[in-house]
Amino acid sequence: MPAWALGMQGDCAADLPEAPRSIAEHASLPMPQLVPGRDLLETGDVRDGLPHLETALQTDPENLETRVALAKT
Repeated sequence: MPAWALGMQGDCAADLPEAPRSIAEHASLPMPQLVPGRDLLETGDVRDGLPHLETALQTDPENLETRVALAKT
C-alpha cells in the first residue's frame, strides 16, 4: 500500500517517513507536498505543515485538495 494511502485511512503519521523521498522524486507534482502538509496539520504540526501546502499550491494553483487543506489552517 502506498504510504499516502495510510494517511487517507486516518494514519497520518505513517506517511511522514516517506515524504522526503517522494518530494525528491516528484518535485514537479503537488501530491508529494500535499500529503505531508496535510498529515502534519492533522497531527497538530501547523508550523511544519504549512510550507508543504504552500509549495503544493505554487506547483498546482488549481489543486482543490491543496486549497481545502489550506482552508483548514
